Amino acid sequence: MIEVTQTKFAPRGDCYAACIASIFELDINRLPHLPEDDETVLAKFPIKNPEYYGVNDSRIQWWHDMWSEWFRDNNLTKLRINTEKLGQYDRQVLNTWHIIDGPSPRDPEQTYGSNGMKHAVVGRKGLIRFDPHPDRTGLLANDGYEIVIPADPAKPILEGYRSGK
Repeated sequence: MIEVTQTKFAPRGDCYAACIASIFELDINRLPHLPEDDETVLAKFPIKNPEYYGVNDSRIQWWHDMWSEWFRDNNLTKLRINTEKLGQYDRQVLNTWHIIDGPSPRDPEQTYGSNGMKHAVVGRKGLIRFDPHPDRTGLLANDGYEIVIPADPAKPILEGYRSGK
């Protein structure tokens, strides 16, 4: 694991990309990022109910699709464990580098968007080991853990990233 600091901040932050770059020792600039303009996002994911949903909901949809495609293209998948379910699992499952997500300390009132501003950090054994935000303040709480694993263990992962292609 190498420590990669995020390069973009809310509302188009790349803390998750920084966590992936840290865990897999990749160049963050080669990982997916949200478009810089909302018009591109809204063209793909129009707001269904503008009175209730804002552009942030369209950004969230874009983000999920963007990372799903990247994982699929790189023979990866993620196992998510919600914090309240952790007791059902042996803690050994977290004895690897993983991502911990939760509310951002830069939005303590959770006023940013419908669910507040979220943040992601790198963990090991369920504990925060590296916060990619420059202020390194971590999370207000842990919502869950994500372990990124090969989708098909018989096939290589991240082809093209290690060789510099």
